[in-house]
Amino acid sequence: MSETENSQHPSSPKQISKLGSQHIVAASAIIISLLVAALALVLWFDVRKLRDQNRAIEAQVHTTAESLVKSDEQRAALAAGQRESEQKLAARLDSLEQGVQAIRDQIGRERGDWVAAESDYMLRYANRHLLLERDVRGALIALRSVDDLLAEGANPIYLPVREQLRSEIQALEAIPPVDVDGVALELSALSKQIDTLPLATARRDIAKAQKQETPAAEEKGSVVGRFFSAIWKGLKGMVTVRRLDQNILPLLPPEQRYFLTQNLHLRLEAARLALLRGDGVIYQDNLNAAMAWIGEYFDHDDASVKRTRDELARLAQINIAPALPEIDESLRTLERIRQKQSGGKPATAVRGRQP
Repeated sequence: MSETENSQHPSSPKQISKLGSQHIVAASAIIISLLVAALALVLWFDVRKLRDQNRAIEAQVHTTAESLVKSDEQRAALAAGQRESEQKLAARLDSLEQGVQAIRDQIGRERGDWVAAESDYMLRYANRHLLLERDVRGALIALRSVDDLLAEGANPIYLPVREQLRSEIQALEAIPPVDVDGVALELSALSKQIDTLPLATARRDIAKAQKQETPAAEEKGSVVGRFFSAIWKGLKGMVTVRRLDQNILPLLPPEQRYFLTQNLHLRLEAARLALLRGDGVIYQDNLNAAMAWIGEYFDHDDASVKRTRDELARLAQINIAPALPEIDESLRTLERIRQKQSGGKPATAVRGRQP
C-alpha cells in the first residue's frame, strides 16, 4: 500500500480518536443547524401568522373605522331628520292649538247663544204659566232654572237679568201658598157626606114649636084661667089651627131628595174644578150656594149638618186666587241684551220650542 492510502486509513488509535471527535463536532453542527433552521422556520411561520393576524386586524380596524364614519354620517342624518321632524311637529302642534282654540271660541259663542235662547224660552214659559194657569210653583221653578243657567255661564253681561230674576223670585215666594190638593180632598170628602145629612121636615118643626109654646101658656093666668085653658085645649084637639112665624118646609119626596143631593154634589165638584183652575169667583159662588142649600133644606140642629156648614164656611174664606206679581221685566231685559249682541236685530228663539 502506498503512503496515501496509509494516510487515509489511520490505523493508530490516536488517529481514530481524533477522527471520531471531528465527526461528533460535525454532527453537532449539523444538528444545531437543523435546529436553527427549524427554529427559523417556526419563527417564520409565527411571523407570517402574526402578519396575517395584523393584516386581519388592520382590515377589521379599517372596516370599523369606515362603519364608524358611516355611523357618524347616519347619526348626523338622523339628527337632521329628527330636527326636521321636531320642527314639523311643532308647526303641526301650533296649527292644532290654533284650530282647537278656534273650536273653543266657536263652542263658547254657540254655548252663549244657546244659554240666551234657553233662558228666553224658560222666561216665556214662566210668564205664560203664571198669567194663564196661575201656576206659581211652575213659574218659580222656571225662574230659578234660568238663574242657575246664567250663573253657570258666568257671563257678566247677564247680571242685569239675574238682578231682575232675584226680585221676581222674591215676589213669587211672598205669595201665600194655597194647599190646592188638600182643599180639593176636603171638598171631595164633604161631597161624600152629603148623602148622610138629615133633612129638615115640617112635622119636626111643628113638634118643636108646640113644645116651646105649651109650657109658656100653662104658666100664665089664674086657676080659673088655667081651667078654661084646659077646656079650650080639649076643644082644640078636635080642630087644630096654628100660625108659625117661621117657614114650614113640606116633606121632600125621595126623588126630590135625590135631586137635592145631586145638585149639592155638582156644586162642590164645580168648586173643586174652579180651585184647580184658580178661578176664585166661581169657587166662592159654588161654596156659598152649597151653604145656602144646606141651611135651607137640612136639619139645623144636627151635629153633622153644623159641622158640614162650618167646613164649607172655612173653605170659602180661603183666597185661592191671590194677586200675582209681574215677572216679565227679566224677559224684556234679556231681549234687550240679545238684541244688542246681534247688532240691533231681533233675537230668535230656540227652533221648535216656541212657547
